Amino acid sequence: ALLHAFLDARARVLHAAERHLGRRHRGHVDPQHAHLDAAREHHEMARSIRLELGERTNAASSALALARIALANGQPRLTETLAGEAERQLGPEQRDQRALAMALRIRALATEGSHSAALRLEQPLQDLAREAQNPRTAIAAAIATAELAMALADEGRCRSALTRLEDLAVASRRDGRLPEAL
Repeated sequence: ALLHAFLDARARVLHAAERHLGRRHRGHVDPQHAHLDAAREHHEMARSIRLELGERTNAASSALALARIALANGQPRLTETLAGEAERQLGPEQRDQRALAMALRIRALATEGSHSAALRLEQPLQDLAREAQNPRTAIAAAIATAELAMALADEGRCRSALTRLEDLAVASRRDGRLPEAL
């Protein structure tokens, strides 16, 4: 019963947060309202051009967008590959983007059943998320942690992840980053 309640609450927060963030942040794609194939083609072209120009950070942004699209399309291996590529291209000063890449990798690995690999990334993700400048980084880290907890079917982790997501939702509503209706 607790796991079912967690899944319902997590789904509401996750989808609402991603839908809201998707409207406000470049590179984020809401699979229910976007043309994923067109978005994928756009970001593939942008990534290719950016790599040719030697713009590693911008190419990493395109790889992150492609990873989100792959995750939305149910392609966890491609998600992990693209997010890993983005993470390697980013410098140490780009903590937020590295955390977003790591969060996508954890979500992909949890989906694939590669739990030990996902667990190895969990603490480094939390460390990056604590230092992040952008509030969406904390939400992305919490979502990744929640999905990993669900994949592990660990009730204690699920409770902790649900509490963290709820705390972030309350803080984001209070700060005006999420609509009150969530």
